[in-house]
Amino acid sequence: MKKYIIFPIVLIQCFLSVSGQVTFDKGYIIDNSGVKTECLIKNYNWWSNPKTIQYRLSKESPAVSAPIDSIREFQVDNYPRFLRATVKIDRSPIDIHSLSQTRMPLWSEETLFLKELVSGKACLWIYTEDRSWFFYSLDGSLPEQLIYKEYNQEGESGVYTNNGFRQQLYMNMQTNGTKGMNIENMKYLQEPLVQYFKRYNSDFEAEVQPDIKKPEREVLNLKITGSLNYSRLRVENTVMLYRYNFGGKTNWMGGLELEYFLPFNRNKVSILLAPTFEHYKAGKIFYENRPSGADMTTVHFPIGARYGFYLNNDMKFFFDAYFNPFDLYINKNNGFVHHPNSPSIKIRESANFLLGGGFAYKKWQIELQYHTSRDLFRDYIAWKANYTKIVLSVSYKLFSVRE
Repeated sequence: MKKYIIFPIVLIQCFLSVSGQVTFDKGYIIDNSGVKTECLIKNYNWWSNPKTIQYRLSKESPAVSAPIDSIREFQVDNYPRFLRATVKIDRSPIDIHSLSQTRMPLWSEETLFLKELVSGKACLWIYTEDRSWFFYSLDGSLPEQLIYKEYNQEGESGVYTNNGFRQQLYMNMQTNGTKGMNIENMKYLQEPLVQYFKRYNSDFEAEVQPDIKKPEREVLNLKITGSLNYSRLRVENTVMLYRYNFGGKTNWMGGLELEYFLPFNRNKVSILLAPTFEHYKAGKIFYENRPSGADMTTVHFPIGARYGFYLNNDMKFFFDAYFNPFDLYINKNNGFVHHPNSPSIKIRESANFLLGGGFAYKKWQIELQYHTSRDLFRDYIAWKANYTKIVLSVSYKLFSVRE
């Protein structure tokens, strides 16, 4: 059993060793002297704002790591630009149990890379860590945070909100284009703020820069999968001390894989749902002259996550992990028969985990997985079953949804 557990650990280490092979994309950097340099930037399509970036002057040149204090601005082609700015940011706690008791922001002066969401006369910026802060600037001024804060009042229950950003928009960004928008009920969220800034900039069309059009990316994939399994089943009765070892057996599985890519980090992270059909049938074995056997047909619905290491646009290594819920499956079986004259024992499965990794090329994918032990008799106290699998699967992408 130990060698099966070692497999996914070794596999993950192998994948980590090739993670540096991600393709660098065209872009530019502007240094502290204002010099703009065309280069290749390691593009993570950042979810949280970076503190440092890596770039190459050419495909052959070595990668250079540039900390925030050496880069004034950078952008990957067809992606938002990042601007370094020293700003005041409200670092008030957001955990409901540790909210501050003052309405005023707790300002901290920091140098950050801000990501541009809207450009034009009025620019909207975002900075993200465990939460998101929004900043605005007018006519190239220094970005200023749009104020939003949740707080407690001493001696009173409940959570209060400082929606100062509404007043900032009302005082500084009112035009004919924004008159129809309800500032009083606006949420401190990206979508309504982006809409407001675009409306404001629409009155200055001569100065508005075109929206950034991101390149198409895969959002959803549907694959068909066939698998060859090496399964082992051991059954015991802890009261009667019966033990049945069905040994190793080869069987097959088939199913689908639904993969949704999260909208950051360049499609490296995805969420998985893999409905899978399996038929397992073990022939008779004898324990104290008692013939026994197991027969089950199951459809499982494991839920998981995957991380990929892209070699180029067509090839990647990946590893993934699934959780197989105990109550999310369809089971039609003859159960486990431990004696011809005894009723069969109904198979009711417990939860387990699936660990694996593999290689994908265009529409094809090959993966090796280890399925941890899954008890088949969770409704019984005395009966226990240890069911494990090593699975080699091949998948073909039927179609994908892009945006």
